[in-house]
Amino acid sequence: MFLINLKEMSVEDEKHKIDGDIQTITTIPSTQYVSGVREIDERCYTKWRIESTEIARGYGAVIYQTSGGKVARVTQFNVDEQQEKKKFLRDVHVRSYLQTACPDLSITKVDDAFICNDLGVGVTITDRCENNIMEYMLNLRRCKQMLFLEFLKTALPTLVKQMHGCGVFHRDLHPGNVLVKGNRIVLTDFEEASGEAFGATDRLQSAYFANDMTSVVTILEELRAILDYISGRTTKIDPLILEESGVDYERLTNLREKNATTRAA
Repeated sequence: MFLINLKEMSVEDEKHKIDGDIQTITTIPSTQYVSGVREIDERCYTKWRIESTEIARGYGAVIYQTSGGKVARVTQFNVDEQQEKKKFLRDVHVRSYLQTACPDLSITKVDDAFICNDLGVGVTITDRCENNIMEYMLNLRRCKQMLFLEFLKTALPTLVKQMHGCGVFHRDLHPGNVLVKGNRIVLTDFEEASGEAFGATDRLQSAYFANDMTSVVTILEELRAILDYISGRTTKIDPLILEESGVDYERLTNLREKNATTRAA
């Protein structure tokens, strides 16, 4: 078993990994965003033992397995770009708030969080989920895909409204930010989140509410459009849906052809 040591990681920037030394770590300034985030220390290595097994990557982050069954999300941000760091800290802060204020809310809960200002590296330790709802749906058998979509039609708006009831608006809902864990869905990535607890005015909260609920409708429409295409109910799919969902057209076409072959057999 190989373990990740952030001190020794050094690969190309385009692979979103890390280059540098963390012996000297600057102190995080005290702001409203810093809640439950510590400087990277030996605990990051000794307790969580981040393995070199890469689970996923994207949006400037790499997801690794840890020895304890959790996952480590290693985020790279530009050391000179304060906004990127604030997004990382906001994500941890909002999730920490929700874990305290609404412990039963279905989100990816943060077990630990670390940051290194010198390198522009943030690490969050969370539970592992199966996949995002798009990938999960596409990996289901054809007979279960529509059942899953019907489940989402109730479960997704209900979960988002529960989050709103906790005073938080996500503001960046898309299929990649809704994950599947066991028999439920969970929300993740709260980098853009806001709400009353974070200083949003009533007017802004109304706009954020509308944005979230519109995003819910859009997600369900995108999933339905993709199912209609791969099942043969439609002959074309909007390129914008492919772009927003992050699904490869060739992959969908292969699934469509496979379904057609199955029906003909």
